[in-house]
This record gives sequence, C-alpha cells and structure tokens, in this order.
Amino acid sequence: MAFWVYYSYGPRKVHKGQGYFNCPRCQCRQPATLCQVENSCYLYGLIRLSGAEPIGPELYVCGRCEQEFASDSGYGFDFGPHAEPRTWRCFKCKGEVPYERFECPHCGYSFDPRR
Repeated sequence: MAFWVYYSYGPRKVHKGQGYFNCPRCQCRQPATLCQVENSCYLYGLIRLSGAEPIGPELYVCGRCEQEFASDSGYGFDFGPHAEPRTWRCFKCKGEVPYERFECPHCGYSFDPRR
C-alpha cells in the first residue's frame, strides 16, 4: 500500500506583539502590531509544520491607518508598551528631541544613525 505525502511552502504573517509607535503617515504616536512574515512548511497544504524561516525585516502595522512599515526603513521607530513618546537629548544643545526625529528642532544638529 502506498501513501502520498504532499508538502507545500507559503508565506505567513505572524503577530509578535502589541505596542505603540510613531506612525510616519499619521504623524503621531499610534497603537501598533509587530509582525514578521515567515515562510512556513505545510503538510497536505493544511497542517503547518515547525521550523518557519523569517522573510525580510519585522513590520510595524499601524492600528489607525493599517499601513505596514519595515523596521529597517530608516524611520525613528520607538516601538514599546508606553503610550507617551520617548525623547533623546541633543548632543550639541542638550535640548529634548522627540524620538522619531533625527534632527534637533532647537539647534539644527542632525543625528543620522544610518551612516
């Protein structure tokens, strides 16, 4: 007696967490979901097997506009459980700067972490 075993692979979006982040489209802090697209193996096209491989960067999905943003897209994402935005202190004038900005609004000092 012979049995056929059928395997297939397909992408699947996995939710990794809930929090808040600075949405570039909404221009303010919004509730969001942290997601990862994984390539999963399925037995007979229905039963998901373990050992999924991540595809691409993690994604932030805005709870208001439902846009997806890649975590490595260069925006100053501050994903976390806190609803209030975090700040960083300017290295030049010591003024408070919102976390999502790379340029100080007080003195114009530019901090670009992508360099």
